[in-house]
Amino acid sequence: MPRAHFLGLAPLDTWARLLWISRERVRARYFLRIAFCLWTSHLATVVTLPERIVLAPWVWWRFFRRDAELGLHAGEPVVAVVGYYRSGTTHLHYLLSCDRRFVTPRWYQAVSPKGWTISWAVLRWVMIPMTPNRRPQDDVAFGPDYPAEDDFACCGWNLSSSLPWRFMFPSYAERMTRWQFLEGDRERDRFRRTLAAFCWKLTVLRPGKRLLLKSPGNTARVRELADVFGERVRFVHIVREPEPVVRSNVRMARRLEGYALEDPPEPQVTRDGIVEEYGRTEGVAREQLAALGAGRVSRVRYQDLVADPVGQMERAYRELGLGWGEGVEAAMTGYLRSVAAYRTEDQKSKKAGDAPALDLGAETEREREVCAQLRQAYHTEPAVPVRAVEPDGRADRAAARRKLAWIAVPIAAAVCFGAWMGVAHLTHNRFDAFVWVWGTAIGMAAIRVAGRGSKWLGAWAAVWFVVLVGASVYPLPEVAQGWAGPDRWNAIRTAYATPNNNYVWIVLGTLAAWRFGSREHVAPPGR
Repeated sequence: MPRAHFLGLAPLDTWARLLWISRERVRARYFLRIAFCLWTSHLATVVTLPERIVLAPWVWWRFFRRDAELGLHAGEPVVAVVGYYRSGTTHLHYLLSCDRRFVTPRWYQAVSPKGWTISWAVLRWVMIPMTPNRRPQDDVAFGPDYPAEDDFACCGWNLSSSLPWRFMFPSYAERMTRWQFLEGDRERDRFRRTLAAFCWKLTVLRPGKRLLLKSPGNTARVRELADVFGERVRFVHIVREPEPVVRSNVRMARRLEGYALEDPPEPQVTRDGIVEEYGRTEGVAREQLAALGAGRVSRVRYQDLVADPVGQMERAYRELGLGWGEGVEAAMTGYLRSVAAYRTEDQKSKKAGDAPALDLGAETEREREVCAQLRQAYHTEPAVPVRAVEPDGRADRAAARRKLAWIAVPIAAAVCFGAWMGVAHLTHNRFDAFVWVWGTAIGMAAIRVAGRGSKWLGAWAAVWFVVLVGASVYPLPEVAQGWAGPDRWNAIRTAYATPNNNYVWIVLGTLAAWRFGSREHVAPPGR
């Protein structure tokens, strides 16, 4: 089956725009991938359509009317995390999102930006069992409730992003560059309007909350974010040693080739393009960030953030005037303990002692020149001392919750059995086509109690769903329809001893119980 696509829940009109632009470049070998994306897209389109129709007049009048004033200048501070791809922006974003004063995009919102409250709630529920536990390009935790990049929302709304040309049609290098740096008035205007509309959706029902944004693409769009949010936007600019950034970006491009709708370029072509864009992006960021007033920019080096994360965050809060507190520090510390075992790709390669499995191209003289310039700009000061995060009792409490979940699963199965029998008796209907609902309920009970699922817990939930179905075979005909004696056995043979749709629902219920129970990341960082 084709992998889930980052535009898989974008509306069909976005796909129509993309396929029309790229109609001359799609080859037949990618038709199956496109068909799968269009299938998931049409489901999301149906779910979001009612709210989209209701909101359309207001969104158009407020944000997309030609003479609309886009400034969202009033309210709480807006914090934007910027930094080139693979510089540690996600780790920094997760840390900041632990502060409950912030509201930040979640993945179920970013991948379907034209939805809103009700449709987002439905898509979040659907995405819990469907999304992977790790990002495809690395081992970073991932889930529908995890903080997301607003760039994906702009992409899914109307392609006002460089992402389609970066990962799907890399041969459109000029188009990707145009959107990355917003070189034209049309690109700049569409990006500003789309970002403002999406951020309005995020914050209109969350008064008093601070908006937190993060997208590596915004590193070259500081001026545009300042246009939208005015003086209240502050920036945390994260930088990393340039050599690992280049290698990691080439590795990411190779691993995300499964999203492409055309044949990918040679690794060396990819690497050379990344080097040029990296240097230009950081140059634009330095210029635009320097033009902002005092108290609006804090720069963090990735190596310092790893060495002393709490100290670096406290410094950034102080420089931006955000107000540090014990609650913020406690939430961030809890998140840091949960990711203490994480290792970067370079660290894994060094530990294994093996050469990278992927062809990453070769270092060139131009790459050495760009890396030297970036090192001179950001990495001349000595590293900060390492300050380890001390363990506490949270790990023991989490382990106790996971043990309790093994008891909660059979209890949930028993409750579902009683509910099924009760509904069947009251309605005189077996409801075989809805048996998968009980599998979903058992799996959700498992992760609700455990806080974090696992493959074994998912298997345990699936086993008890099968037990639930098996236990219902004999009593269900009599409970539902009052049959007795031979008639009951005939009903059982009809329902389960002959090929029919019941087995489809049973398989779906088993998969639902396993997938929900094995979901590792449900609650966002720091929760």
